[in-house]
Amino acid sequence: MLTAIEDRIIVEPEDPPTQTETGIHLPQNIHRDSRGARWGVVVEAGPGKVLDSGVRIDHGIRTRDRVLFREMAGAEVKFDGQRLFILRAEEVLAKEER
Repeated sequence: MLTAIEDRIIVEPEDPPTQTETGIHLPQNIHRDSRGARWGVVVEAGPGKVLDSGVRIDHGIRTRDRVLFREMAGAEVKFDGQRLFILRAEEVLAKEER
């Protein structure tokens, strides 16, 4: 198990569907916007950044949040056969409200 530290989050990227419900095959790049953003689910969120004053800043991102981030953000790793992205909370562009 990986543990996120400080303001980092660990995200499992969503695999976009490869075909429509009617069976039409979709190109791989159809699910990305022109700047390479993609969706993923947070599997681990750190507690937040600690300032020099000792105050911890809560980033507002929680485990199981669905977030949008740039394709080239953070570090992509494989851990226990799982593809993950380790990002700083500031690299998250948006999160889906539930």
